[in-house]
Amino acid sequence: MSEEKRRTTLCVVSSQVVSGQVGLNAILPALRQLGIEGRAIPTTLLASHPGQYPDAGPPAHQAIPAETLQQLGDWLIDVGALHNLDGILTGYMPSIQHVEATASFIKKLSAMNPNLPYLCDPICGDQGRLYIPEDVACAIREQLIPLANIATPNLFELEWLSQQTWLPMRKFLQQQKNYSAQKSSSPRHQRREGLSPISASSEMR
Repeated sequence: MSEEKRRTTLCVVSSQVVSGQVGLNAILPALRQLGIEGRAIPTTLLASHPGQYPDAGPPAHQAIPAETLQQLGDWLIDVGALHNLDGILTGYMPSIQHVEATASFIKKLSAMNPNLPYLCDPICGDQGRLYIPEDVACAIREQLIPLANIATPNLFELEWLSQQTWLPMRKFLQQQKNYSAQKSSSPRHQRREGLSPISASSEMR
């Protein structure tokens, strides 16, 4: 197959959920829409995103054993399924062992292709709290982030992982939030949405 016709391929290591569009449920359809092929390795099966029902406690879940994750990765390498890989993306990690297995897997792929880009989505918390154990979040910071070319934390994760407060970013996000609120409440916006100020106000109640 010529280089021009070969599809871009990413290896994705993340969670699989039953309810919600997160983890592999969100990543793989998005990649397909972009014409990118995904090689998916699940880290865990969850009933939902851990932050989706904060008052219900941790969702029902079953982690894929870390040894299994490592075996899947090694097998895919051995049969050549990852020899023309264009990048790696990692997401939710349920344990330190999964972080260690994933870091080992990334190092093997990087040894095959030193220019292989790696994007780490350090999923560990939001809204001012961690929703994975702190030791797992520390392992992500210490073992995965240093390997990554790109990291995509939310603001809470950025501050927790860097152990810094990012006041300019907080200010920017608050300004964006204020602007969106003002725009959605303006009469011009309400007319554009087909609502009068009165009916829009009623609907918001």
